[in-house]
Amino acid sequence: MEDVELNTTDLPHSAITSYSGYIYQGKIAVLHCLRLIEQLGQDTRVMLLQIESIDDFAILNPDRTCRSLHQVKARKNRLFNDYIPDVNKQIEKANLHEGAEAFFHISINLNDMPSGFDQDYAPIKFYPYFNTSDQETNYCSLGDVDRFIEHQLSKTFNSLEPVENYKRSNDYLERCRRCLEDIVLKHVI
Repeated sequence: MEDVELNTTDLPHSAITSYSGYIYQGKIAVLHCLRLIEQLGQDTRVMLLQIESIDDFAILNPDRTCRSLHQVKARKNRLFNDYIPDVNKQIEKANLHEGAEAFFHISINLNDMPSGFDQDYAPIKFYPYFNTSDQETNYCSLGDVDRFIEHQLSKTFNSLEPVENYKRSNDYLERCRRCLEDIVLKHVI
């Protein structure tokens, strides 16, 4: 079968862009949760993932206080200035949840990042992703998100069960990623 590219601009009132944004947002939530599990291990069993309530997604502590807030943007805009209203809204949300980390997730590298971002827009931070070579980057493209998740799955399995080598095979990692995404998608629907 021939690959067909769907041009959403030809479709009146299409929800495809919104839907793909929700899918991406769920994938980013999975990626973040896997990283938390790698870093904190069993302590994450009492945390909660909350989708589309406080923020695009949030991680809650056992006492229901907010551990982290996450705003996810999968836009084509490459200029930081186009994101300023969303960053300012994120600052307002962060101020309501004292002590919570506040992350801004983007899907493309921005061209005009202000040099004083960390000071001028505190407490917001651009989420630090790690590519498949474990190099830090401040964005995760729609085309890379599945690979980033599978790479993080491998690292998470390695930290929890270093002896279970089959859990790092490409096929196993892909199946696990799809299962985790399905769980998140069912909760969103």
